[in-house]
Amino acid sequence: MNRFIDVKLKPGHIPRKQLAFTLILFCLLTASIIRYYGGTGEVKEIREVQYELHSIAFEQVNNARRQHGVSLLDYDSDLDAQEHAWSMMDRGEAYHNPDLASSMVECVSVYTEKGIDPDIAITLMIHRMVYDEALSTDGEKILDPEHELVGIGVAVDGDSVFLVLDFS
Repeated sequence: MNRFIDVKLKPGHIPRKQLAFTLILFCLLTASIIRYYGGTGEVKEIREVQYELHSIAFEQVNNARRQHGVSLLDYDSDLDAQEHAWSMMDRGEAYHNPDLASSMVECVSVYTEKGIDPDIAITLMIHRMVYDEALSTDGEKILDPEHELVGIGVAVDGDSVFLVLDFS
């Protein structure tokens, strides 16, 4: 019976072969949980929020408000706008979020140009929303002094940049 007990082992020590197997099993299980979350049965891609692009959009919106003498907005860290931007990217088109809370208003846009830098695309989209007469309702939403918060969503897919601005 003593031949199965390794007296050189310290309490809590796991032999190397078992440790390697345990680590591999743990990594596979973790990867499976990460890829399959939400309980819907569909495998979801983990996407990274590009906060530097949110920052550019936030700055551009507040610059437009500053130029028009309107109070500056605070950043809404809720990711509903981001989820909607990813959804628009997946569908390949800009559309308003049908699940948006009734107390909020939304501006959506997509900009596609070969080789465009997302920073420049965001700046052009917001400028167009504010100053293009055909998009005057978007400009009114951006410059509305009643709004205090803006939620931002940006999704980049190749040469297309999808932008969502949710105001409350």
